[in-house]
Amino acid sequence: MKKMSFFYLMFAGLSAAIAAFCFYLVSLAVNAQQSSGAWLFAAFGLLFSVLPAFALIRLLASKSEFFARIDKAISPEPAEPQGVRFGPHWMMMIAMIVIALIIISVVISVIMSLF
Repeated sequence: MKKMSFFYLMFAGLSAAIAAFCFYLVSLAVNAQQSSGAWLFAAFGLLFSVLPAFALIRLLASKSEFFARIDKAISPEPAEPQGVRFGPHWMMMIAMIVIALIIISVVISVIMSLF
């Protein structure tokens, strides 16, 4: 089995439960001949079934060569390490300095009014 964290499996299980509930609501809407709401729940069901599908493929990759190739195709390549970059945000820094000066002037004026 590939390295998968407990939280990844937990969220995949939760997402599978939500997808199953959405597909159940689709079946209820279709049986009641109210297809206008069925499309919305079908879309949500498909959305929530992506994570459990990927988790299942990753689990089956250790047992089957076919799923190992699929897992290799859909898994992102590891990113090459890059140096740390600092992009200064001059406008934000100027705004913080102006706000700090305003706060200091208000505090000083309040203190001066007390005496």
